[in-house]
Amino acid sequence: AAATVIEAAPATVRDQAKNTAFQSTIDTGMGKDAIRGVYLQANAAVEGFTFTNCFTRGASDAGTGLHGDDDGCGAGVRAASLSCVVRDCVFVGNTAFRGGGVYNATAVNCVFDGNAALYGGGAASDANLYGCLTKNNVCAGNGRWGGLFYYGTVDSCTVLDSLGGANSLRSCSTVNTLVLGCLGDWDWAVGPTNYAHCCFANDVGGFVQDSAAHRTAIESGDGNILAPLAELPVDDAGRPFVGNAAVDRADAALSAHVGDRDLLGGQRVYNGTRDIGALEADWRTAYARDVNRRLMVSAVSPAVVETAERHVRLVDGTSLVATLRNAGAVDKVRIRASVLGGGTLTVRVNGEAVQTLSDGEHETPVALASPETDELSFAYAGDGFADLGRLSLDRGFLLIVR
Repeated sequence: AAATVIEAAPATVRDQAKNTAFQSTIDTGMGKDAIRGVYLQANAAVEGFTFTNCFTRGASDAGTGLHGDDDGCGAGVRAASLSCVVRDCVFVGNTAFRGGGVYNATAVNCVFDGNAALYGGGAASDANLYGCLTKNNVCAGNGRWGGLFYYGTVDSCTVLDSLGGANSLRSCSTVNTLVLGCLGDWDWAVGPTNYAHCCFANDVGGFVQDSAAHRTAIESGDGNILAPLAELPVDDAGRPFVGNAAVDRADAALSAHVGDRDLLGGQRVYNGTRDIGALEADWRTAYARDVNRRLMVSAVSPAVVETAERHVRLVDGTSLVATLRNAGAVDKVRIRASVLGGGTLTVRVNGEAVQTLSDGEHETPVALASPETDELSFAYAGDGFADLGRLSLDRGFLLIVR
């Protein structure tokens, strides 16, 4: 989470609004003397902040609160243009007439949790979002458009859930985004929204209620995936597990502003292809299972992949590093590998090359150097590839991650 906190304040005389989604009246916290987080001039940037308890003026004080209205839009951040960049920030519990977290900015690797808007964009409006995660955001007023986002680009994001508001992604260009749930009434494809290489849980919340026409718009989008929530498992942070239907299904050519790390700082690409969403599944445990369950993989190149036979394939310029604690009962391991092409597979123990394998099938012993801890690494160079098979341990090994 971002370390520096910007906490503003609600109005002393607060607007009351009808929450259409839940048929109740709510205290919005908005009013004439409400305080937002920051206003960014063109080309300005903010990085590494948490914005919380920020508010704007309400509809009665801010005119319509629509496009270009400074007072009613963007409780956390209101920006002069999309040239403003908000990076590695967290938005929690902010409320605006439009754009509860961010308005008119480009947000990269941000988290939006529990923000609200009365007209559009509980998390953000008129904004570009890249590699962001959202949960518990709501658009609950009479307009209640864009429970999550209203106008803009949504790229490589993860939506864990939102809490109501129709048209949760309204008038957005949405690519490589994972959507796991939304409570309340909504139609994902309202407005000129388009989807490509997105993944939706199709048996929960609003998707079940969505109209046939809007479902068809999603289903007909290029590379989109519809799957039951049970086929889209994630951990508590929203990171997909290996086997999730969104894993290895993104189209990197569609994305911008996506670097070599994911939202939480993890490796952005494992197993050769990016995942749909803001977080990448960690394949290291799967690779260890394929080679030896007692092996713990500490580092692996993005282009290393698991084959259909559950071998671990290395191609030119890739490597895999693992850590092994030798309890002293054995002094060697037996490596099985298949090399195809003109390249070579180099095996190292604690950084020292002990075997170089070329074209052909191999089953070869490798001596260990230490009675306590050894690092095993495999690196491939040249044409073709090398497939690592099962690594045999005789007895008495305990393997750990450093």
